[in-house]
Amino acid sequence: MTTELVAKGTRRARRKWGNVKQLPSGRFLARYTSPEDGTLRAIKGTFATRTEAESALNRTRVEVEDGAWVDPKRVPTLAAYVEHFNLVRRTRDGAPVKPSTRVLSDGQFRNYILPAFGHLRLDAITLPAVKRWHAQLPHSPSHSRAVYSLLHTVLAMAVEEELIRKNPCRVRGAGSANTYEERPLLSLSQAESIIALMPAPERAIADVALHTQARRGELLALRWSNVDLEAGTLFIRRTLAANGSEVPTKSKRTRTITLDDETIELLGSMRRGESARVFVRADGSEMREWHVARAWARAREEAGLPGAWFHDMRHTGLTVLSYEGLPIKELMARAGHSTSVASLNYQHRAESMKRSASDAFARALSKDRSTRALRTERAART
Repeated sequence: MTTELVAKGTRRARRKWGNVKQLPSGRFLARYTSPEDGTLRAIKGTFATRTEAESALNRTRVEVEDGAWVDPKRVPTLAAYVEHFNLVRRTRDGAPVKPSTRVLSDGQFRNYILPAFGHLRLDAITLPAVKRWHAQLPHSPSHSRAVYSLLHTVLAMAVEEELIRKNPCRVRGAGSANTYEERPLLSLSQAESIIALMPAPERAIADVALHTQARRGELLALRWSNVDLEAGTLFIRRTLAANGSEVPTKSKRTRTITLDDETIELLGSMRRGESARVFVRADGSEMREWHVARAWARAREEAGLPGAWFHDMRHTGLTVLSYEGLPIKELMARAGHSTSVASLNYQHRAESMKRSASDAFARALSKDRSTRALRTERAART
């Protein structure tokens, strides 16, 4: 009896910070005094043993003493925090995000992120839960990567604002592409087969996109004042956002693109109506991205290439230019890349094409040599 009292007294003497209470269920509740307002707080959940509850108290005490403790009452749900995230979100250079980016991320939040985590407090989102969610994301690897990266960005802001201690988005390789060969390369003949099946107004913009490697939004915003057919150049100054407004290009720089003879002839043959823009609909009204997307979708189905994207033509053109030996700086300037990373991807793909070509030649040469050797051997026998 005395031994038991001493043991209990020793246990109480050691626990100078917080307290542990056994519940009628037999489980244990750990409580501590909040450094925020002095009230008694319970650590989330209950524990099977007193030792586990004591360990949780010790971890919380370390957080408080290290200044890493976060008041659970301050931690919002992910759904509530996304509203704050959208209000303060900025690009790397501090500018507001583009309307098209906001529209895209709103869809990703609505369809993939909030259904899984919206009801949870930020500190309740765990690495195992993120891993399970990521493994079940549908669509292509690039789509999964984009959705995962968005969640990572939101929670990184929460860490920066000291609402959580660690970002649970730590799935290895989830936010980066392993190889650039994720998208199959659309050949020139395949691209032209789709373009040929498009109606005239949309066919023109697709043809120019293939030949100039300009982005769809950049061509939709292109004005005749930025086209110099005598010099054989066009100037990319703006891009058309999803809401119809003209905004700075992705790199926020103006660039000059030289035109080949076929593109000069095509642009020269186009009738200049009342619109200042180069590409308009058949009735002269403004052409928007969904007009092009709809025409492209129908044509690709008819061409038997349902997986081809309009943007694939840009990849095709830049890969071909790299294959033909265009220097990396010229490739960057033409594509409007602000860094060499994206342009180097095209060089990497072009190098793979060259290796494939050389391998094919080697196989053909080997086969030819074998045939000649066989003929020589038969001639010797006769």
